[in-house]
Amino acid sequence: MTLRQRLFAPPRRLIAACFLMDMNVAMTGLAIQNMGIYKLSAPNVVLGLFATLSSVTYTLGCLISGGLSDRYGRRRCAVVACVGTMLAWVVLPNLGSWKYVLCAVPLSGAALSLFWPSVQAWLAELTTGGRQELNRNLGLFNILWATGLMIGPVASGYLWKVGPLWPFYVPAALALAMIPWLLGIPRGAPQATDTGAEEFAEHEDGTLFLHLA
Repeated sequence: MTLRQRLFAPPRRLIAACFLMDMNVAMTGLAIQNMGIYKLSAPNVVLGLFATLSSVTYTLGCLISGGLSDRYGRRRCAVVACVGTMLAWVVLPNLGSWKYVLCAVPLSGAALSLFWPSVQAWLAELTTGGRQELNRNLGLFNILWATGLMIGPVASGYLWKVGPLWPFYVPAALALAMIPWLLGIPRGAPQATDTGAEEFAEHEDGTLFLHLA
């Protein structure tokens, strides 16, 4: 496999989408705070609730979104998530009151709950080559989404200087652009293990680990 083929293999293309989504989330997260402070005069508690309410709906959504992606498909759920976040990010800077923003931010969290469980399962299904290749892809996945979280706030700061709508509209445009990118990635299929039956032996702390996860 050539370097180009490796870089543009389906798992790497999906990892690139994860990087972009987390960069978008970081951009809009800071933009919402800036909007609350500089445009809407939101109370300090409300500034904290912006992120909290989004996280609550994301967490609750993840309890069911994995099952939805099993039923309706990873790619379909990821595309719906892109549409949902795009709509939320376009609407948020035009609401005009922190009270309306407080009601709207849970929508972006709910949309994101469709994205991450779906793409993580999708990544595993696209990976071939056994455990070593899966570990490599997961490591790259962790590095790139964390890099997106680091770059996003810096980009948001520069975009805010251009105009307060830009840190919302640019992520919305990128989420829209991700849709054809995701549609071009194969669906993938569950991979059979080649590590032997002992891998599936029940661990004495298996239930504890599952709850922690």
